Amino acid sequence: MIYKNLFSVAILHNYFSDNTNYIPEIDQYIGLVPDQETQALIKQYRLKLYTRPGRLILSTPERTTAQTFLPSSSITFRFFLEIRNPVFYYFTDLQALSGFTFPRFYTSGSNTTLTSGAYQYKISDVFEIPQERNAQTSFFLRHTPLNTSFEVQGLSPAPTLAYDAALKKVSFDTTPGTYQDAQPFELIYEVSPRWSSSTLGIVEIGVDGSNITYDRSYTFSFGRKSQNWSYYVIAPDTVTAANLAITNGVSDPAWNFANTVETTSGDVFQRLKNTFPAAKIFNITSVNPLPYQKQAKTGLKLQQSGETIINNLPNPAPENEGVGILNIYS
Repeated sequence: MIYKNLFSVAILHNYFSDNTNYIPEIDQYIGLVPDQETQALIKQYRLKLYTRPGRLILSTPERTTAQTFLPSSSITFRFFLEIRNPVFYYFTDLQALSGFTFPRFYTSGSNTTLTSGAYQYKISDVFEIPQERNAQTSFFLRHTPLNTSFEVQGLSPAPTLAYDAALKKVSFDTTPGTYQDAQPFELIYEVSPRWSSSTLGIVEIGVDGSNITYDRSYTFSFGRKSQNWSYYVIAPDTVTAANLAITNGVSDPAWNFANTVETTSGDVFQRLKNTFPAAKIFNITSVNPLPYQKQAKTGLKLQQSGETIINNLPNPAPENEGVGILNIYS
């Protein structure tokens, strides 16, 4: 039986590179995990889910040419977006997702770049109109709503709801004559999805079983954070601030650094001074916020009296929030 790729999904991130196909290194930090329903679909329709560096791939067998085991209707495969290393949060700018409590990345038309939006997990509580009722009859919810956007099904006219968050109840006018005794209805509302603490969001890939297009390559992207880079230099006591400078080697004003200053206080100073009591501690900070990047910035160098003493400076580790340490003391 021949297997053909239905689709692949790749997570892109310009912290690593500007590659628009896939980025192998990102697997160490974030990945995709099928939810239970998708796992069941994979088993039911004899699919194969496997990974390649930087990509997740789902393939299907063909019974005969262009015929699979998939239903002729549309089907959605869901994957949890799992954080594998929390350092991801330090170098990733999540402002674009700040409006979404639970982010969702999903297919939209023929676009191979996934669309971002809010994931909504809704449940329903079933009630009946009681025989004894009045202008404000209360109905207690089983779960805590995320908001007060309630949907009522089974009642006409639709009631005007009042929600009591402290008691987790909804009340409305059930005066006799409006609704029937024991009339069933549903209250539908949004709650927090049952995700693990390591889940950032969910990815949904739709497949039209009646018109399958093979080898669809889907991507979605994250951007890197920017902040001021601040280098602390451990130096012999013969060095002065005027002797030290960081230059970028390409005359790029965006990567300019301020004048060197000798520092005598602060947490970083104290930690370094405890280790190197006889050394001087200098600080050189970028003029502008600089983007985090995996590879060192080519040409960024530490100079002493115009002579390069450290070439291609190491980037500050993202988890150090822009702080880098350079040792020329020993």
